[in-house]
Amino acid sequence: MIFHIFGDKEIENWPREEFDGRKYYIVTPETIKRFEGKDVKFEGYVEGKPLISFYSTGWPWSFERYVEEDHGHRCTFRVSGIQVIFAGVAIVADREKVTIYGRYKDGIINAHIIISEKAIFKML
Repeated sequence: MIFHIFGDKEIENWPREEFDGRKYYIVTPETIKRFEGKDVKFEGYVEGKPLISFYSTGWPWSFERYVEEDHGHRCTFRVSGIQVIFAGVAIVADREKVTIYGRYKDGIINAHIIISEKAIFKML
């Protein structure tokens, strides 16, 4: 196989899948480091409990801080040793098999879509 990972060039001869209008490279924990800055599909098992955080901006005493657009939830967890961040709520359990579609950068997958055993979680 020939690998070209410079800028936005595609990686030749690597399996890809199109899902929800984007193309994702199908990777494993062993091969994911080759795909820095690329959209990947990754399957594995959740390790530990996910952390779901609420964040907001604005002044702490302001009620508007909770109704403005600059707030939301962030879910972080590990899948087969890889850190996953999802800008939303993803209800997944320890040892649950999941499929992650997202961008791999700096050792972290910023998930666009998470498919668990019971639901699909998707960023809008």
